[in-house]
Amino acid sequence: MKTKVSNLVNRVKEKRIALKAQVKCHAVRLQEVLADDTGASAIEIVGAAVMAIVLICILINAFTGIFTTTVIPGITDKIKGIFAMG
Repeated sequence: MKTKVSNLVNRVKEKRIALKAQVKCHAVRLQEVLADDTGASAIEIVGAAVMAIVLICILINAFTGIFTTTVIPGITDKIKGIFAMG
C-alpha cells in the first residue's frame, strides 16, 4: 500500500515539474513574440494597398470591356430574338 501511494506521489510530482517546465517554455516564447519588433512598416503596407487597388481597377476595367463588347450584346440580341414577333 505504501509503494502505491509513494508511486502516485512521485507521478504527481513528475507531472507538476513537467507542467511547470511547459508553462515556463510558453512564457518565454510569448515574451519573445511580444518583444519582436520586426515586421512590415507603414510604408510597405500602404504600398501594397495601393498596388492592390490599382490591380483591382485594371481587372474591373478589363472585365467591363469584355462584357460590354462580347457578352452583353449577344445576350441582348438573343432576348430581342425571343420577344420578336414575326
